Amino acid sequence: VSLGDPIIQLPDIPSDQAQSIHHLLHNYLWSGDVTGGNNEGSVVYSFLPGVGSLANGHPTQWNIAPNAGGAKVSNAGVRRSSSAGAGAFTQYHDFSFFAYGKDIRAGEEILVNYGKGW
Repeated sequence: VSLGDPIIQLPDIPSDQAQSIHHLLHNYLWSGDVTGGNNEGSVVYSFLPGVGSLANGHPTQWNIAPNAGGAKVSNAGVRRSSSAGAGAFTQYHDFSFFAYGKDIRAGEEILVNYGKGW
């Protein structure tokens, strides 16, 4: 559907900040289990600032789906344990979606199945 999205992982959000972040991004967050970021913390949400934020949800009439391969992970040679640059960028990237069933025409709504919780 597009070039892959970068993924911004939001692990273990402190409880005093969780309410504000949840209210702001609730409909735009994905589970860390879907994006591969589930090992970044106890509870991980992922923000996909591209197609992942554009898609609306529909349980049966979706026309895109996440690629089964998930995201690519690369630290770009920056060591998380010793580099001042660690944490300055996301190492998760290229999370992509594919058109499911047919091509998507210009102007057509993008729909994805968010899962049973929705």
